[in-house]
Amino acid sequence: MVLDNLISRCILMIEDREEIVKPTTQRERNKVLLDILTERPYPTFHLFKDVLQESEPSNSCVQELVKRMMSTESRDEHISWQGHEIVLNKHKVKLQKNYMMFVHGVDSKTDIADHLYQSDVLSTEEKEEICNSSLTQQESNRLLYNKLIRKGGDAYTHLLEAVRHGEYPDVASEMEKTELSDQEIQLCQIGMKKLKDRQEKKDILMDHDEVIPKHILGKFIDVEHWNFTYSYNKASSVHITGKYICFD
Repeated sequence: MVLDNLISRCILMIEDREEIVKPTTQRERNKVLLDILTERPYPTFHLFKDVLQESEPSNSCVQELVKRMMSTESRDEHISWQGHEIVLNKHKVKLQKNYMMFVHGVDSKTDIADHLYQSDVLSTEEKEEICNSSLTQQESNRLLYNKLIRKGGDAYTHLLEAVRHGEYPDVASEMEKTELSDQEIQLCQIGMKKLKDRQEKKDILMDHDEVIPKHILGKFIDVEHWNFTYSYNKASSVHITGKYICFD
């Protein structure tokens, strides 16, 4: 639930989650998460600590990590970001904000997927993929979201209609009342810009890999480091990227 919580707070993008869960080991997945958080041009240390504490209250390993983080000082700063503004549809931010509630509050394998298919939002292949019996309820919901985030601005409206059709009145009501703050929009703009930057760096590595080995080319690609990176390392020691703590 940690990643779901960070997405709903607009700290992570939905696309970031796909990148985080791709590695095969938990240590590698945790490292990708921390790399993304430390790229943000605002303090994520305390936000991450709060999300850990809230999302995993019964996980003794996570709570021990939270205690370590509480004893670590971290300088508070306001969001500071300069750069080209990313054009962001508000429906994407609304999808972000409702991510955790949707993933853990509905079952998209039932009437929701059917309604979206009948509304031509989902293709036959997409519907079959989402309704795959091997997927858990949360996995199906996340997969649906991954597809909707790449649809047009009407996707949120269709999803809202589908949730109503699926008889989840409380979830539909909360989604309908979703309001966006300027800060949430800015957080998503930052997230999309960082996502784009990482993809461009990967493209450069792929384009030049046959000419210049990756480990050499990587030295010439700047990686931003922020003041709170040390706080993460100091608080977590080896444990934060260890195999015993799962942030999925």
